[in-house]
Amino acid sequence: MSRFYFFVVNSVLIFYVLGSSAQAGATGSPCESDADCRRASHYACHNHSCACQIGYHEELVNSSLSCVFVGVPVGERCLSDESCINRNRSHCGSRHVCVCRRGYYEH
Repeated sequence: MSRFYFFVVNSVLIFYVLGSSAQAGATGSPCESDADCRRASHYACHNHSCACQIGYHEELVNSSLSCVFVGVPVGERCLSDESCINRNRSHCGSRHVCVCRRGYYEH
C-alpha cells in the first residue's frame, strides 16, 4: 500500500511541476502578437508560438524557465559590439547589424 501511495504522490507532484512550467506566455504558448508572450522575460511571438527573442536562449534559472541573453547572431540587428555573439569574431556594423570581423566568415 505504501508503494502505491508513493507512486500517486510522485505522479501528482510531477504533473504539478509540468503544469506550472507551462505558464501562459512562455515557450510554446499560442500567441497572435508579442503582447501575448511574457515580454518582461524576453519572449516574443514567432509563428503563433511564444519563444525567446533573438539573442536569448531559454535556460532553467531558480527552478523557472527564463530567456537569458547570449548575444545576437551575425545578420541580426544590434546596438553595440557587446550585443553580438562571439564579440571577438563579430561586431555591430554601421547599419546596426552584427557582421563578421575581418578575417572571419559566416558558415
